[in-house]
Amino acid sequence: MISALGNGGGLAILMAGVQRMQGEQQTLAAQASSGLISDDISGLGARAGSVLRLQPQLSALSACQGAMTQAQAGLSVSATALTGMQDIATSLSTSLVALQSDGSTDKLSAVTGAALAGLSNIKSLLNTQSAGRYVFSGTASDTPVIESGADLSSGTLADAVQSALNDNPEDASAAMSAILAAVGSDIPFSSPLTSVPATALQSSTVTGPQARQATGYVATSAGTSSDVSTGSPVRDLIAGLSVLAGLSPTQLQAAQSSGLLSKLGQMVSSAASGLVDANAGIGAQQQALTAQSSVSQMMSTALSTQYGDLTDVDLATVATQQSAVQSQLTASYSLIADMKNLSLAAYL
Repeated sequence: MISALGNGGGLAILMAGVQRMQGEQQTLAAQASSGLISDDISGLGARAGSVLRLQPQLSALSACQGAMTQAQAGLSVSATALTGMQDIATSLSTSLVALQSDGSTDKLSAVTGAALAGLSNIKSLLNTQSAGRYVFSGTASDTPVIESGADLSSGTLADAVQSALNDNPEDASAAMSAILAAVGSDIPFSSPLTSVPATALQSSTVTGPQARQATGYVATSAGTSSDVSTGSPVRDLIAGLSVLAGLSPTQLQAAQSSGLLSKLGQMVSSAASGLVDANAGIGAQQQALTAQSSVSQMMSTALSTQYGDLTDVDLATVATQQSAVQSQLTASYSLIADMKNLSLAAYL
């Protein structure tokens, strides 16, 4: 009887050990499958506090990386569009030089046709989008720069430019002043570009904890004005295109003799120079974001390594442990089977 009780007690101990090893086997199998110590923070033990501190830091860095990647895409699109505007300005400058010496009907017709096409193209370029956002609208990126239904070749702006030419046929300075006033107020920019200063619309991108960088170019940005420039490259370019798009033979002759064509040439040169500077600014922003992104990536890599050290398992070690537990289980199963086969007769 004593032997039987002893045997029963030993069997119970063995069964408890088997259950424990089966639990270990399940845990090791889960670790081998996921590569993680535990799928639950509570299973990390003393490591849990460090993991909880690292998680928000990694999330913040990931958000910054995403924001910088999106900003870079927008800047790339902006640079391409600004280059397109520069090309229009260069072509316009060439046309103005040509009209100084060739005022033939055919030449004027070709120039006005190109200017009309330029006005259509400039609207498309100004309303360029990246990821569904208007890149030249600054923080008002859900709004197009030029009103969607507006036609730059007709309407209030075209009428104002025509009035400037017709009212001042012999006074280039007065005509230029009126043209600058027209593009200063009559270009159909969308609100809030018409009511909010460009500096207040300047967008920025999160680059790190409590750090932001200005990104993008606002279409209404302007520097110092003069008697041949509004100070805004975009306004000046639209002004030059608007004049040539509606220029009649009579107006051309007056512009040649009064010196207005020369002043228009200076205005367009100013616009081209301003667009080059704007594109250079975009390039500088891209370089700064690239540098900051590299720093952010290094920080993310370092923190990810720390995080992995706290949460990941060594798969080789897990495999060794699985093998050891399986061997122990096999031995235990064999011993239990032997003990169950023992009978009282075996002890006699």
